[in-house]
Amino acid sequence: MSHQMFPDLPNGSQGLKWSCHTHYQIVQISQTILAVLCDAPKRWTRFGEKRFEEIIDYFVDMLTMHTYNHLPRRDSKHVFFPYHIISAIDPEAVWCKNLMHAAYGREITLESFSKAPSLMRSVVEDIVSWLDQHIHENKDLPVLNNLDSKGVISANAIKFASFTHSLSVISMIVTFENGWKIFPIQTHLRDDPITF
Repeated sequence: MSHQMFPDLPNGSQGLKWSCHTHYQIVQISQTILAVLCDAPKRWTRFGEKRFEEIIDYFVDMLTMHTYNHLPRRDSKHVFFPYHIISAIDPEAVWCKNLMHAAYGREITLESFSKAPSLMRSVVEDIVSWLDQHIHENKDLPVLNNLDSKGVISANAIKFASFTHSLSVISMIVTFENGWKIFPIQTHLRDDPITF
């Protein structure tokens, strides 16, 4: 990714701006991906087993992008990655609910999650760090999917959406016995692993 592109990416200082062409395109692409994922379980036979597994694996890999160490720390520290954008668009993780609705999709999705320990660690860290930071504060929470008058979703709202999305994903995973196998998860925030 070129360094000239970093100022155009959604980040913690500017949030997600509809007036910025790059932000708008990123949201449109993310919405298209989510629409395909929500529709895919209805068409498993059309895709075929192997192709469906690849679709889920590539999506989980995309969500894991922010855990990669390929970007310079100073540039990537405040950039919102696909996981954050997907969280802002779908804080309740409807995509996960749709994929895990039937036994076949659940098996493939949980297998894909188990092959992505960095994503699971990041999801748990999102929840733990947000709770650690906000549990003692007694202030109003950001409103999700609410643009301000300038067409911006603030960084705080995106962080809250990421927390909500992470909580939704984990709650769906632990609903199923096979999901328990992903635990314990060792995080960078705690000495002891997080267990179910």
